[in-house]
Amino acid sequence: MYSDLLLLKGNGTPYDQLQSVDPKNIITAPGDYLAFLSQIGFGELGNGQFMLYSGPISIDEIYGHVDGYLEHILLLGDDFQGFNVGYDSKTWKVVEVDSTDMSIIEIAPTFKDFIRQKIRDLIS
Repeated sequence: MYSDLLLLKGNGTPYDQLQSVDPKNIITAPGDYLAFLSQIGFGELGNGQFMLYSGPISIDEIYGHVDGYLEHILLLGDDFQGFNVGYDSKTWKVVEVDSTDMSIIEIAPTFKDFIRQKIRDLIS
């Protein structure tokens, strides 16, 4: 799924420093996300531009207890500036959470679409 990215890793890409993780301990996540973690990895993308976590975390771990409308969000990473990216576990679409007002918007239909666009943005 990510063999094209893997071939380029270590050659000046925004994901050169990512470290792969064994996804067998991650229970709740779609296959494209698990494949990326195992093949490419997690960590800081670019030069402090985005942090991809080693697995999905509850929104409560970042923001404390949240109201019911956010309970189904599993966070995958952040931009170091107050925006988190995660899964809507009801639809498995990728969403962005704005910490200033706790609003969520859909930003990609799949993790694969999200991460490939994020990498393109970091290269540009």
